[in-house]
Amino acid sequence: MTITVYKIDHETYQVRKDNELLGTIKTYRNLYHDTCIYLKIKLKVYPANFPFDAILQQESKPLELLTDSKKIKI
Repeated sequence: MTITVYKIDHETYQVRKDNELLGTIKTYRNLYHDTCIYLKIKLKVYPANFPFDAILQQESKPLELLTDSKKIKI
């Protein structure tokens, strides 16, 4: 199983597993907190061995993940 990440435009990465499209990762920058790159992940499957290093190398800043708190059951 091979997970690959391709940058398809200025703010979007495409994630594939063995050439099957799993989804996208969008990057977001905050002008008031410009120390990291925020990630909004939209994948149908989340692989355990995800290559975040590929995104980190291209963006050259620490990564932060965004989650949707509306979907969390308490």
